[in-house]
Amino acid sequence: MTDDQQFFDFGEPLSNSPAPSNSLKNKNYNSFEEINEDFGQWLVDENIVSKSSAGAYKGYMRAIVDDIEYKYRGHWFEKSILAFTKAPEQKNADVFLKTADYIDFNKKFSEGQEQKNWSNRHSGFNRFVDFLEKKYSTKIERYWSNAAKISFWKGGSSSDIFDPFELKDCLIGVTTKGRAVYDFMKSVELIAEEQCKEYGDGDEKLEVAREMLNADLFSHIHSKNGDKVPLFCQTEYKRDDLFVDYPIEEPYNFPHCSLGTDFMGEVSIFSLSYMVDVLVGTGEFTKEAAVKYIYSLELNDNQIIVDDLFERIDINN
Repeated sequence: MTDDQQFFDFGEPLSNSPAPSNSLKNKNYNSFEEINEDFGQWLVDENIVSKSSAGAYKGYMRAIVDDIEYKYRGHWFEKSILAFTKAPEQKNADVFLKTADYIDFNKKFSEGQEQKNWSNRHSGFNRFVDFLEKKYSTKIERYWSNAAKISFWKGGSSSDIFDPFELKDCLIGVTTKGRAVYDFMKSVELIAEEQCKEYGDGDEKLEVAREMLNADLFSHIHSKNGDKVPLFCQTEYKRDDLFVDYPIEEPYNFPHCSLGTDFMGEVSIFSLSYMVDVLVGTGEFTKEAAVKYIYSLELNDNQIIVDDLFERIDINN
């Protein structure tokens, strides 16, 4: 935990809005915990996850609320969510954007198991938003969705990026050549959880998920979009565990900026955000200048840079 984390500002809690005149099929909730219970039941009823996994997702949401309350008091999240359930309008949907920012903020300033915990909470939060969208027949703006993240690509129109997969929370970013990049293991685990329930638990289910993903990739590779088929990064080959075979070393030292390798283990995938940190740390670059410099690098076939900044920095001026 860094001191910077103490300064995340949610603003004022939302006031309780009057109930809408139209009839909604919902309880008159009095607490977040009541909503969370219905959320867990919805996950099971809709056959989205198993009962045990639904308990985990409820736990992720409870952890988010507990963390916010511990730091900021005032029951901001609970008050804001209750306001939304009484009047599910855009003015009350600000809670979702601020909470997504808060989760991303904590992921950025954590490492190891703590970072994994925040990643799990991000998954739980996305499902929670799915639940509320379905329950209230509304659409909640999600700038943190895969489609929204891809729209931050600096190399051209986001429509140039082929993105056929519904892999929530698995997107790492977009390469400087315009291909979506996913976390391979997270993708397999998500597919296993959501589409391979009949195969029981453990390695068998994961193997079936791998085969399903491979089949999808094979069909897309031979389509008209073959040159934009997403990449899958094996992040288990962490930069601190295994030095990559194809580092970008001149004139700056970037070996520690690798996220891992591609699915075949033949290509090193570098993080733009890590590389920017290296350049800014030299005192020679602003963030904007660093991004432009990295985008200008000539890469060989064994090097890929993935833009995981998701910031609107113009590389053309």
